[in-house]
Amino acid sequence: IVTALHGVAGCKNITAQPASGGPGPLKQLEIVSVDIDRDAALLWSAELESLPADGLEPVDTPQPEDYLQLDVLGYPFGMFRQQLTPKVDILEQTELGNIVPPEAILTLSERDSPAIDVDVFKLQTHVVPGHSGAPIINGDGKVIAVANGGLDLGRVEMGWAVPWQDIAW
Repeated sequence: IVTALHGVAGCKNITAQPASGGPGPLKQLEIVSVDIDRDAALLWSAELESLPADGLEPVDTPQPEDYLQLDVLGYPFGMFRQQLTPKVDILEQTELGNIVPPEAILTLSERDSPAIDVDVFKLQTHVVPGHSGAPIINGDGKVIAVANGGLDLGRVEMGWAVPWQDIAW
């Protein structure tokens, strides 16, 4: 399970609800790998080991057509079901420091994650609380990026996404 590091950092008990209904909540998830610069965490548990590998597949080598129809697939804060936020457009690919407000640069620098010099996709929609760490999928249902950017509990209406192929575990 891939998510935003800031959403699970410091947690003692991490659980996740499978989107397909599945066997119920997955418990005792642990952070097994991180990409601090890109604010990404990989979660795993012994319970996951026994389940079929039926998660989302990433796009291997993105092509221009992979960016035409994008949706965020996540759990907005306060919602107990997975929701699709359709029609997400990428405005540009640039360094994070070029798109966040100046006051956020200081906060992110102090937190040391994500790094302000990593390349991200600037999104035309803002990321709402609960969407950080959600996959951004293309029209084929493959992961193209991981959503991030719910600054100041969503009051800073902006969002970015980390390109999937850039995450370095």
